[in-house]
Amino acid sequence: MPFSVAMKRHWLQMPCLLFLGLLLFEYGLEANYSERGERSDLLLDDQLPDTEPFLEVPLWEDLGLEYCRFPDFYDESRHRYSLGQEEHWVESGWKHREELKTASYNFDPSKIKDNTNEYYQMLLRTQQPRFNFTSLKIQRNISFLHLGKAGGSSIGCHLAESRRYVRKHCDPALMRRPVPMSPLSLHVNCFNHMSGHQYCLDINDSFLVNARHPIDRIASWYLYEHPLNHQVNYAERDYHCGDLMLFSCYPTFDALVSNGLAGSPPPNLKEQPLRMQSNLTQSQCAQWAWAAVQGHIPSTYHNFYNYDWYTHRLFNMEEEDDSDAKTAPSKEIFVIRAEHMVHDWKTINRLLGGPDTQYSWPESLGTPQNSAQQKVLPVSTTNASSFGIQNLCRALCLEILTYKRLLSEAVNLGAADLKLSLEELGEVCPDEAAFVTRQQCRR
Repeated sequence: MPFSVAMKRHWLQMPCLLFLGLLLFEYGLEANYSERGERSDLLLDDQLPDTEPFLEVPLWEDLGLEYCRFPDFYDESRHRYSLGQEEHWVESGWKHREELKTASYNFDPSKIKDNTNEYYQMLLRTQQPRFNFTSLKIQRNISFLHLGKAGGSSIGCHLAESRRYVRKHCDPALMRRPVPMSPLSLHVNCFNHMSGHQYCLDINDSFLVNARHPIDRIASWYLYEHPLNHQVNYAERDYHCGDLMLFSCYPTFDALVSNGLAGSPPPNLKEQPLRMQSNLTQSQCAQWAWAAVQGHIPSTYHNFYNYDWYTHRLFNMEEEDDSDAKTAPSKEIFVIRAEHMVHDWKTINRLLGGPDTQYSWPESLGTPQNSAQQKVLPVSTTNASSFGIQNLCRALCLEILTYKRLLSEAVNLGAADLKLSLEELGEVCPDEAAFVTRQQCRR
């Protein structure tokens, strides 16, 4: 064969090989850390296993980095900080957070796209409710508020409105099929995750919120944002400045909760700027630890958008109010707990008019999970000492109160459901599970 003909065929094959490579990358590499919802590796032992490896997080020079990213809430751009120049200072972002979560959005609901099929709209109009709950409306639009690291992607893969946003996290077998029809999928017409689509809080009076044990959620967040897991989780993004600082100080989960959260939080934590440089002092590292875990800074993303962020406008309460505040008038809240996902999914669909034998979680797809279950992470353990877990419970006390209130306001959770979740919470954080006021958290 002439050389020119062989070369021509070789170049013609290149686009096909490139396309095949992109497909493999899409299905094999682009899902976030597991949100299945079980506490499989959270240890409360006083002594960590002897096999616990010591992880040394490389400095940004070793990673070949020149910049890191820090979010700006007022536009879509991101501040890029040069890592070659030391002693950058980052504002805590709390002022931005308070302004943003209380903002009012004047969107015209008629402009929000309704993906519901007309046939199923007709079906819902003619279908009789299975249960006579006077407080529940058969016809409603529901906003899905997706809390990060709490099973939201697994749920989103089964909802028509949200699947397009979480498609990279869905199991490929699920993506080859139509969205499973369910009353919940038909009613959800708005999807809010982190700072995007905040108008979902204004256009509807009914909300679906996913939830997870606060300690498990923070452990999952730690693994997801760890720089050594970065290329597995989201290779296309810049490194987050907050991650580089936090994990350089605390390369393991136990180091974060046992050392970083030891003692009292730094004074005036919300107002203090944070230093970005190599070789932070112990006090500077502790400042990063408390600010990140309590959600004061946006540079660590998923934990900034915590329970307080998503539920602030669902409850009639200001930051300093006590826990006796009630849900905002005419707000209806459905909650799917990651630990009891299938049970809550079926209960909500029954309340929305679906029969017991239909609209359940598709058995053919197995246990609900996203494609992140297939990932192998360089850092995959959240082992921690009892002392560290106690520190973490104390640091998350206000978050735990909000979590408890969210569960208590859910129209789909009965007394037995609440009792079970509180028992699960009390197994890890017994004091905080019993607290009922914000003042108790400050003692």
